Amino acid sequence: MADGINYAGELQSTYTDYINNSYDRLNRALDEISTRDYTVNRYLSDVLDSWMGLANVLRKPYELVSDRKRLVAFTLTPTDTQAVQAINIPNHGVIAVASSSLIEVTSSATIPASKVTATIVANGDMLVVRLDNLTTPLTTGTYLGNVHRTDTGDEVAKIRVDVAA
Repeated sequence: MADGINYAGELQSTYTDYINNSYDRLNRALDEISTRDYTVNRYLSDVLDSWMGLANVLRKPYELVSDRKRLVAFTLTPTDTQAVQAINIPNHGVIAVASSSLIEVTSSATIPASKVTATIVANGDMLVVRLDNLTTPLTTGTYLGNVHRTDTGDEVAKIRVDVAA
């Protein structure tokens, strides 16, 4: 899913589609019952369609949450030399991950990737990012980078480090 997606609109659309489909199915069933054309097979098909539609409605919020981008955020002072943050992530098993260098958005300052360690732990549902041996003083500002899978290159999370005096 694209960044900035309208989650409320997605949910509303899913719920509206389910209600409209259920209403149409009910009206068709009532029409067929009145003409005695409604069969047991049609009834079973309608029941299964209703259950599948309801399952989709109930699953949609979890789907939207699991697709959102993750952020590991740090707030440091210019004299900090280390920090650790952990966040929950969707469980894809324990996979190998790596971090990019963190680049300050308004200057040429960087935190090299060698000083950023990313690890997936706890059965694959937690990402731990560690900043170690940072060169001080850190330039104040906002540093951005990411954590990605080493096998596919897919982004697992974004990293944001705010350094304020």
